Amino acid sequence: ATPLLLAALTCALLRRPLASVMLAAPGCLLHPLAGAHTALLGLATLAVAELLWPTGSQPPSRRQRLAGFRRILLAGLLFGGFVYGAWMARGAEHRYDLAFMLDFARFRSPHHHLPSQFSLGTYAAFVCFLGATALAWKDWYDDPATDHGLARRVALCVGLILALLLAGYVFVEVFPTKVFLMAQTFRLVFLIKWLGLMLFGAWVARMLGRRRSARDWAASGVLLLGSGPYQ
Repeated sequence: ATPLLLAALTCALLRRPLASVMLAAPGCLLHPLAGAHTALLGLATLAVAELLWPTGSQPPSRRQRLAGFRRILLAGLLFGGFVYGAWMARGAEHRYDLAFMLDFARFRSPHHHLPSQFSLGTYAAFVCFLGATALAWKDWYDDPATDHGLARRVALCVGLILALLLAGYVFVEVFPTKVFLMAQTFRLVFLIKWLGLMLFGAWVARMLGRRRSARDWAASGVLLLGSGPYQ
């Protein structure tokens, strides 16, 4: 499922919502939760980006803006219909009470549900990786050849994932809800890892193609420190 889902997210970041959900749909058959996560995250990223950063040198007309949102809405409806037909209409949903779901999270899969159970080393590695990713993104954004609209969508996507991780803590451990227990938002970290590793590769390629400065050597150290746990 992972190659399909990474391709789906790539299409979403490239502003191709229909291609994104067409790739996410078979991925959803292989891994329902990750498939739904990736498709919805990609569409949400596109929708927010359309609001915040209209594309083109001239502000889009109302008609153009509505056309963009119609494509996103159509992709969402198609994916929702697929999920309903593939899973929900066949009775694939399970009805468990909140107490059972909390017990399941604590004893069966705390690594997907309960950030309070994560080790200090896990947090340290993630913070280092996130910091290195931010520096790699900044170097990419500062490159004159960069598509800045795409760079902003990548940053927005990571920001949305981080917001969902925070919500996954608040609405699982502080104010438990069935929706977030089922969502297992910490599974989304694999998308941050993938985006980060892509940015690291591009960063290294740019450094190799230019005269290295003291800043680049320092950046290389940060890159090694941040990427180590995920290599």
